Amino acid sequence: MNEVFFLCLGLGLGMAIAGLQRLKFERSLQRLQNPFPADIKTTQLPSLWKLRRGISWLEENNTRLSLEMECWRAAFEMAPIGYLQVDRDNYLQRSNAAARSIFGLSDQVTTTPRLLLELVRSYELDRLIEKTRKTQEAQIRFWTFYPTSANVTEIERCQPLALCGRSVVLPNGDIGVWLENQQEIIELKGSRDRWVADLAHELRTPLTSIRLVAETLEQRLDGTMYTWAKRLVAETDRLISLVQDWLDLTKLDTDHFLGHQPFSLADLIDDVWVTLEPIAHRRGISLAFQDRGTFTTEGNRDQMFRVFLNLIDNAIQYSPDHQSISVTIAPIDLANPIHSPNSPAQPPESSTIAPAINTANPADHIVIDIIDSGSGFSEEDLPHVFERLYRGDRSRVRVAARPGDPPARHTSGSGLGLAIVEQIIHAHHGTVTARNMPEGTGAWLQVILPRSKRGD
Repeated sequence: MNEVFFLCLGLGLGMAIAGLQRLKFERSLQRLQNPFPADIKTTQLPSLWKLRRGISWLEENNTRLSLEMECWRAAFEMAPIGYLQVDRDNYLQRSNAAARSIFGLSDQVTTTPRLLLELVRSYELDRLIEKTRKTQEAQIRFWTFYPTSANVTEIERCQPLALCGRSVVLPNGDIGVWLENQQEIIELKGSRDRWVADLAHELRTPLTSIRLVAETLEQRLDGTMYTWAKRLVAETDRLISLVQDWLDLTKLDTDHFLGHQPFSLADLIDDVWVTLEPIAHRRGISLAFQDRGTFTTEGNRDQMFRVFLNLIDNAIQYSPDHQSISVTIAPIDLANPIHSPNSPAQPPESSTIAPAINTANPADHIVIDIIDSGSGFSEEDLPHVFERLYRGDRSRVRVAARPGDPPARHTSGSGLGLAIVEQIIHAHHGTVTARNMPEGTGAWLQVILPRSKRGD
């Protein structure tokens, strides 16, 4: 009996162990099936058959992914925009043909990883990567790259390149940088500006002669002919003004601003108002000027005078009679850019931000708000107010929309005034923004400028 008992016990233990092993095997097969698609995992086939079908599917999928990877690698290599990727120690991991062409690198440069600074002597590129790694945010930087070479004859042929770099944060501490060569764009832009400047110079002389003839005719004619001659003088003046604006805008593109001295913004606006007050007085328009302190900025005072002359003159033209224009100067915290003098809400805007603006110390910036009493910009015009030669309905005229308000004066501008304003502000490392006040209570032009480091 004992032998039978132990035999049964042994058989039972063996069956239990075999069952456990089978269960572990089935669980292992289930885990292996996790990557398989649902149609394979749910089929009513034995596990081994599922495994065979899954392995075949994986082989086909790996082949497809390999072909796709080759396609992406070819596209990456032939991309017209350069790309560099460095690891956490700034060793160059990969690059494409466009990047190697920009920096004059060998096609075998990534065979043995080397420090990027050994291959590319560009302080700006190194700063872009370090700032991206420090902030863990994508960055953008514009700079001029000056190629270097050990060969003297090659150095003479090396031309500087205007580059735009956009960084991206990658896993494992890697940083990728997309590089765009903008040298051709800048050269085309320079060629266009020179052509426009030459044409404008050539147009000024005949336009002046036409105006003299039209002015002479105006003095000698009467009736309908006098009206036509007067209109001819006005249109000629508009053409002369347009040509001069083009010359000024072209000069700003190339020379930016001459002179660099601190000046008081409050004094500047006072001088602008003295110039425009006779025009405003005839229409009963007053200035509400709020200066919350004495602030100075640095740059070309004459050009900044032109900026505020243009903005306040526009505010006068587009405001109804017997209303007021509000001008406010105050410090601004760029870390919390929502700023409204009359409302906590930030209305829709059209904004252009200079890449060189410094947000490291918010106390170093000043905001100037200019608000008229008209109905504001139309929603269609608002995104385009700083574009060259853009003029909305009736020259971007903002007519009064509130009941009882008299209509604003219709003027015919060249469409370059706000473009010139934007260019001057950018040259002074500032920003200019166009918005509408809530409930159609006026147009709101906001200028932000860096504060003078020499003290107020």
